[in-house]
Amino acid sequence: MMRQLRQNTKIILWIVVVAFITTIFAVWGMDLNTGSPSSDPSLLGKVNGIPITRAHYRSVYEQLTAEYRKLSPSGQLTYTQMEMVDDQVWDNIIISILTEQKIEELGITVSNEEIVNYLRNTPPPEIQQYFMDDQGQFNFQAYQQALNNPEADWTSLENLARQRLPRLKLNQYLTTQIHVSQDDVRRAYEESNIDLVARYVEYSLNNEDTGDYVPGETEIEAYYNEHIDDYTEGEKAAIEVVAIEIKPDQYDREDALYALTNIRDKILDGEAFEELAKIYSERITAETGGETGWLRNEPAQPEIYKTLAALADNEMSEPVESDNGFYLLKRLGQRTGEDGAVEFNALEIFIELRAGSGTYDSLMTMANTLRDRAEAAGLQPVAEEMDLEVITPKPVYQNFPFEGLGFVPSLNKFAFGNETGTLSSVLRDETHFYICRLVERIPAAAKPIAEVKDAISDRLIYDRKKDMAWRKADGFYRQTASLGFEKTGAAHNLAIQTPDTFQVADNVIPFGPRSLFAKTALGLNVGAVSPPVEVREAYYVIQLVSRSNVDEEDLLKSSPGLFNRLYQTKLERFVAFWYDDLKENSKIEDYRNRL
Repeated sequence: MMRQLRQNTKIILWIVVVAFITTIFAVWGMDLNTGSPSSDPSLLGKVNGIPITRAHYRSVYEQLTAEYRKLSPSGQLTYTQMEMVDDQVWDNIIISILTEQKIEELGITVSNEEIVNYLRNTPPPEIQQYFMDDQGQFNFQAYQQALNNPEADWTSLENLARQRLPRLKLNQYLTTQIHVSQDDVRRAYEESNIDLVARYVEYSLNNEDTGDYVPGETEIEAYYNEHIDDYTEGEKAAIEVVAIEIKPDQYDREDALYALTNIRDKILDGEAFEELAKIYSERITAETGGETGWLRNEPAQPEIYKTLAALADNEMSEPVESDNGFYLLKRLGQRTGEDGAVEFNALEIFIELRAGSGTYDSLMTMANTLRDRAEAAGLQPVAEEMDLEVITPKPVYQNFPFEGLGFVPSLNKFAFGNETGTLSSVLRDETHFYICRLVERIPAAAKPIAEVKDAISDRLIYDRKKDMAWRKADGFYRQTASLGFEKTGAAHNLAIQTPDTFQVADNVIPFGPRSLFAKTALGLNVGAVSPPVEVREAYYVIQLVSRSNVDEEDLLKSSPGLFNRLYQTKLERFVAFWYDDLKENSKIEDYRNRL
């Protein structure tokens, strides 16, 4: 055992060194120069003055995409998924830098004694994997023997622990900010287990009549000024763009048909349809040897049903063309459904019609030519010469889709990361190449009062209705103290409504699941009446009629699970808020989309 450990020592230590360097690289970008981005193209951004280098960013990006590819059934990622990975890498690096800065701000340090204790008792996962026994369990004794080996130099492992322990301490600091009380646990239990019967009266805003009230100019202006943020639009960007569709041509169609014809010939030569379907078919039915189950006539693919109807059982078709590829079909059986419709069971092999490498290269060349010529002569005139349409969608907010194009992350990032007049490089997604010119960046600004005057008037009328309804509901609530719920309802000529028995989690009509109505009822004592509660443009006064008893024994059994769920939920929300607050109060510079 010790000989093997000594042989593996260099490998283990090298992995630790790489992990340590990668972590430091991830946090500090290796280059602590703070020059301007224009003078250093290797920088992708800064966080509170700490630079993020392009080389490191690419390294982390490639590591993360490699992990995601392992999870993808095809082993590949779409361009949209790669855009998401790009954003995730950026966020992770920002969080890493901010975490290190917060550790320093809080004065979190580690002692040599803490490092020794950490390595002795809780070795990092990177190391544990090299000390597994035959059952795949961590061999703690073998690890201890390796630590005591005088020939091994564990300095790099100590450095890794010195970097990691402050983060663990920060995690402990954050977790101490979370508190879940026994009342929280009881409340969560009651929301899912207590049966409630409640009754209520409703004061709908729609029933309130404001008479001849019309908001005046002074009132509208005052509301506008008081709520100016509500009428402030975020920054917008306007672009013009040429979208070159990546679509298969006639040669790609012939290639797909040729491939399926060859598969058909193999079947005719005796190879099993099912086995070839598993190898070649590009539909999910490939997993089951191409079996489709019982098919009905569907408007989306009438050619499939028509072909099956013309076949005999166990007969194979010629290649059948559809909008997106070619099918090879073998009918297994026919039956009549309960409604009289004829259904077929079949095997299928599907070859998707997609742009081949020749088509892709040709379209890419076209896009590059357009881009290069547009740099000098302008996008609009060059596109016209090449008989390509220039699309000019309406200005949009950041992370909103462009009209006629949908949401294309690369276009959106370009539009909000560059100066007016900038021409993009060739951008792309799964379906198009894009060449884009940024026409205008429209700063955030409040809408003119004339534009929102009618909306403000409607809001003021709505607020008056709310006030009228609340006053009536509050008067009802106060009167129940002397008259009781039923007599007050009769005095106000109001119908008292009683829903069926419900729990908080139930969908209580018209309030919905986990509504304020249900939660208010749960918080009442039997016979008690609530003050007015606003739910969906109405005020409700609620009386709890009855509630089932808490099963204390079941509550005791359920408490650990409820506590963990509540704790985890609170922790996730707190950490998300904590990091959002850190980012909001930090200077984050993003140069990724600058050309």
